[in-house]
Amino acid sequence: MSVRVAVVASSPAVRAGLEHLLGLGDDVVVVGSAATRDALGDLGLGDIDVLVLDDDSGTRIAALRTDAADDDARPRAAVVLLVDQPTPALARNAIGAGVRALLARDAGDAELIAAVRAVAAGLVVLTPDAAQPARGATGTVRREGTPRTVSLTPREHEVLQALAEGLANKQVAVRLGISEHTIKTHVAAVFEKLGVTTRAEAVARGVQLGVLML
Repeated sequence: MSVRVAVVASSPAVRAGLEHLLGLGDDVVVVGSAATRDALGDLGLGDIDVLVLDDDSGTRIAALRTDAADDDARPRAAVVLLVDQPTPALARNAIGAGVRALLARDAGDAELIAAVRAVAAGLVVLTPDAAQPARGATGTVRREGTPRTVSLTPREHEVLQALAEGLANKQVAVRLGISEHTIKTHVAAVFEKLGVTTRAEAVARGVQLGVLML
């Protein structure tokens, strides 16, 4: 199933660039673009799954908060916000305003498309810098509103990242220079800690908890 995306950026050049990058995703369809959200017209009434907003002026979050206060103002499309420099403070404000993904404005096509797919699936995506306060000194991850605490070892982090890339156990073993049996042990440990039973669930839960950044 295709993910329907609309792009909002004040600069025509930025809009064109974002449309091009998003168009590289075979399951992503750009259904409209405009300089402002209001200019999207009828597309603002629920025909999109994801809204990509370029925050060149630093005012998008305030506008999102205003819309959130009016239940009838906008459809509940998942929002990907592009900013000059994702920071922890900005991430807190953005998530509080309903943003589902916070990326740098110079994000590449793979990062942007991955974020669009993730938010369309109901996940939250933050850059490592923006999510930094969620990590304690021991690597334990805590998120507001998340009832459980998850702590993965550095090796388990590497294995989870490899799972997110779709690698098979044998490929992960080659990459990390350890036996396939050991990889299976690490995968089982990751599943247990995240409370999941499949690789797809592990990746989704890892993103939700901030353990994994797409």
